[in-house]
Amino acid sequence: MKGMNMNEIFNFTEFFSSEFQVSGAIKIIRAGEINARPGYEVDWHINNCYEIIYIISGEGYFHSGDEKYHLREKDLQIIKKGTRHYISTIEGHNLWYCFISFDFVEPIVEKYVQFKKMLENNDSLVLQDFSSIFRIFTMIIDETYFRRIFERDVLSSLLEITLIYIAESAVFNAELFLMKKTTLQNI
Repeated sequence: MKGMNMNEIFNFTEFFSSEFQVSGAIKIIRAGEINARPGYEVDWHINNCYEIIYIISGEGYFHSGDEKYHLREKDLQIIKKGTRHYISTIEGHNLWYCFISFDFVEPIVEKYVQFKKMLENNDSLVLQDFSSIFRIFTMIIDETYFRRIFERDVLSSLLEITLIYIAESAVFNAELFLMKKTTLQNI
């Protein structure tokens, strides 16, 4: 993505099929994993969808605006649609993460209204040491690579479980959303 206009919207071109995978109230756009070596960096970009990133191992930085978040194994990052951002590794460290990009089907179903409001009020949210969701993300990766008969339904269900789990954690464990942020000037 080098040389990209800093305000360019990043439209995913690799989908599960020729159209978005819609099942119920969620539109799944893309899912996958990236195993990055030291020095890896994605240029600044803006997604046209929401994105959830789960750090499987290693360390890296998530950059948004003038803020820089240190991400470690078991951290989960939720990025609001339209947020300008990029990810980079930390010198000497690999970074292995998986992601799922999605949007809500309009008109939005009532049960997702509060969750969407929570997403819209923050450019990004981080849950630290969120290891309890690891199994769900390994299942998402598994479904993405093996493209099983019920892939659309399974992925939609796994994403819905993820969203519910995140929302419940936000309500009952608000302190999980607190993380050490460091501005770019301090790093």
